[in-house]
Amino acid sequence: MNRRIGKDQILRLLMAFILATLTLSLVFIIINSVSYIDYISSKQQTNAISDAIGYMENSNITCSSEFFSNTSEKLDFVAKSMSLLESQWGTNDPRVLQEKVLYSQLEQDHLNIILGFNKNCGADFLPVLFFYSNNDNLKDRSQNVGFILDSFRQANMGRVMIYSFDYDLNSTVVQHLKQEYKITGAPSIAIGTNWTVFTPDNINELSPYLSG
Repeated sequence: MNRRIGKDQILRLLMAFILATLTLSLVFIIINSVSYIDYISSKQQTNAISDAIGYMENSNITCSSEFFSNTSEKLDFVAKSMSLLESQWGTNDPRVLQEKVLYSQLEQDHLNIILGFNKNCGADFLPVLFFYSNNDNLKDRSQNVGFILDSFRQANMGRVMIYSFDYDLNSTVVQHLKQEYKITGAPSIAIGTNWTVFTPDNINELSPYLSG
């Protein structure tokens, strides 16, 4: 028995084909748009960190409050951007890890500026080096120490400076700092004039270091 395809059926098939084609095209456009936005975000972050590093490394360290404010604002801006990238892509995303390498360099540069202020300008900043880990068995403990340090910083705003480093990061800066301050595990902090290394359980363990 022969069947003839009617015009209505042909029209429905044609419309279904067109709709499927438009849907696939839209999905393709969205995927490429997201990839482009991710690329722009990564590029902007890289540029921001590189600019901040250039400013800190090429500026003459002075005792002016303006110089301190400029360097600290640049560090804070990059830190907030890093947090957004981690939330968007994940802490172990290769793009995030690449930015962390630059960010670690920026933190070390700012640390050197703070130490210079203490030595040459009569300042009394208390820098704290925090080495954390995103490994499953250490992540929760690292986050708890991070909360303790943030509370300590908030209670002593303007004096306490927290510098956070990924203990497992493949970075020459991080490796150098771990060797220099004798960091053998995470989470750990180095604090005080003698750079005492330990893992705090509460904020009260940090307060004595404010007096020197």
